[in-house]
Amino acid sequence: MLASLRENEKKVKTILVAHLVAVATKDQALLLRSFARNAMFFGSDDTEQWTLGQLAQRLEESKDGWNMKECTQRSIQSVSPDVMSFFEIVRHVKYGQFRGSGVVVKNANHDWEIAQYVLSFSVPNAVVDKTNILTLLAG
Repeated sequence: MLASLRENEKKVKTILVAHLVAVATKDQALLLRSFARNAMFFGSDDTEQWTLGQLAQRLEESKDGWNMKECTQRSIQSVSPDVMSFFEIVRHVKYGQFRGSGVVVKNANHDWEIAQYVLSFSVPNAVVDKTNILTLLAG
């Protein structure tokens, strides 16, 4: 069972890496293979709540893609035999550090695919305490 869990974790990691490569290189085919057809992507802005089709469209419209190839930390947890959750720290070339988290599911073909991806800015508490960021966000 432990070997099976490790194998699933390796497969999930492969899908997560493929997603980062796809958004960095604007590779639509790789993006579509990485996500479930009914997947949702939640970006760092409150308005970024996209279906897979909307995500692919936004990526295509972007000038250079979203360069988040570097993952500095990743953890994957088994929720059930067909569901895993993940958390990762990724570095964006322009914006710096982000947190990515979500759910990866096994489809009918027993392939893993991202069902939900949530991308958020990572803001240290010390920065929040020293700025008026909460006032700005409250708008």
